Amino acid sequence: MSPEIMLEFPIALEWKISANNYYLKYKNSTNNDYFVSTKYTAVHSSNVKYYMELCPNGDRNERRGQTWIFLHLELGSETRVEAEYTISVKSANRHLNFNYVYGREFPGWGSCLCKPDDLFVNNSPFLINGDLYIKLEGTLKVKKAESLLGIHGMNGLWDQDYKDFTIVVKNMQKIEVHKNVLACCSPVFAAMFKSSWKEAAESKVDIPDFSFEIVEKAVKLCYDYKLVDEISIEEGIEIYAFGDKYDIEVVRNFVELYLGNNLTVSNFCEIVNFGISVNASKLKNKCMDFLICCFFKQIDVPKIEGIDKDFVAEALKNLLCHFCETL
Repeated sequence: MSPEIMLEFPIALEWKISANNYYLKYKNSTNNDYFVSTKYTAVHSSNVKYYMELCPNGDRNERRGQTWIFLHLELGSETRVEAEYTISVKSANRHLNFNYVYGREFPGWGSCLCKPDDLFVNNSPFLINGDLYIKLEGTLKVKKAESLLGIHGMNGLWDQDYKDFTIVVKNMQKIEVHKNVLACCSPVFAAMFKSSWKEAAESKVDIPDFSFEIVEKAVKLCYDYKLVDEISIEEGIEIYAFGDKYDIEVVRNFVELYLGNNLTVSNFCEIVNFGISVNASKLKNKCMDFLICCFFKQIDVPKIEGIDKDFVAEALKNLLCHFCETL
């Protein structure tokens, strides 16, 4: 059994809070009042977000007289995220270190930052010009897992007779299929079969702009993902184009997830440029996470100058410290 591969993503946020205008309102509250920072995305493909929460007078009765600070995670499609992080107020030399595994049961974890009155003594080290600056720095680790492809479970049907429709491709090669399968997967084919078009009457359609191999693999995907083994990047692009032309979502999904699961530094630029060109959101998110991890680990990505500059800039933003204010 191969060892688990953990992907690391940086998190960094500086939060400016006006002590007199905001914090002061809640420092003696017994209603478990709290306020939160802006949310930021750490892992795009699984939609993991993070933010800080400050409870001026504790989040429960036994914590009254204490100001608590938490890091909260929204796990998206993840079930487990390992977090190693520091929350600090550098002006007061206050540093809190955490190493915590987030799950569905406990989306937030933190500690006592200070006492509420610590902010309102003369020359309080916690304040700079009346503002509290809280900084978060750390990493999130998630298990590298291939996105699961849903299974139609009709692979046995592909080998059965009683096929009632023919696709004619280049060089007059023919692919026999079941109308019902195509109609279920493609609104375009469904409309064709219900119409008075000659394709419906003849139970045949000519598709001369795609090769036999591409059309056959795309059609097999309508039956079961298991019917298609490895594909090249070039095949993936062509299969996606077929799925896009005939509005076959299962085909588009397969290509996005397959290419996203097989990213390497050598094929990254070709795949990400394809994903951007067709606005394939799942694939773009996978590529974004891949590029962030490469930047974070200082791994060279060949031909990166050929990638859309806005995409690269968005990835670089995830390495920088975000800044938000509660005034």
